[in-house]
Amino acid sequence: LLDLVVVSEPQDIIVLHGQLPVRAISQHDLIYCVHSVNILKIKARFIKYRDFKNMNEAAFMSDILLIPWHDLENFNTVDDMVDDFNKNILPVYDKHAPYVTKRINKRHPV
Repeated sequence: LLDLVVVSEPQDIIVLHGQLPVRAISQHDLIYCVHSVNILKIKARFIKYRDFKNMNEAAFMSDILLIPWHDLENFNTVDDMVDDFNKNILPVYDKHAPYVTKRINKRHPV
C-alpha cells in the first residue's frame, strides 16, 4: 500500500507530519499530517439609523407644531427653504428618534 499526503504549498501549510506504527491493529503504519488553517476574520460593519421604536408620537407632533413653518415663505430660493426646514426639523427628530449605531456581523460562508 502507498499512502500519500499531497499539498500544493507544504512550507506554508504543513506544521507537522510523520508516521506511527500501529502494530496492534495493522501491519501498516499510520501516516499523519497537521496543517495550519488561517481563518479569515470579517470586519464588523456598523450601521447608523434612527430608532422610532419607542417614539412618543403625541410629544413628537407637539414639537412639530411648535416649528415656525411660516418662516419658509421668507426665503427666495428652494435651497434656503430646505436648509431652514432641516435646521428646524432635524433637532425634533434627534430628540424623539435619536440615531443608534448597531454592529452587524456577517457569518463566514460554509
